[in-house]
Amino acid sequence: MLRSLLLLLHRSSRSVISELGQLPGNGHFAALDKYADSRRLPGLIVLRVEVGIHFANAERIRSEVRRIAARKEVTAVVIDAETIPFVDVRP
Repeated sequence: MLRSLLLLLHRSSRSVISELGQLPGNGHFAALDKYADSRRLPGLIVLRVEVGIHFANAERIRSEVRRIAARKEVTAVVIDAETIPFVDVRP
């Protein structure tokens, strides 16, 4: 149990938020830092959160998204949640 908790905390402390751009030709989106062909869409930021969201990392993820969204040229933010393995929801 303790080992699982430590592993969860370790993985979630390294939360990755990738900014995505559109690939020419097929319309798919890919990480800007990994695919040189991907391009930002004017005024739009597309972010992919690649870690589970829970009480220990939610504020850091929120802060990072807000920091990116505060750019002068941004008019909309889209969060690609497909790779989020879980979201901790408290009643």
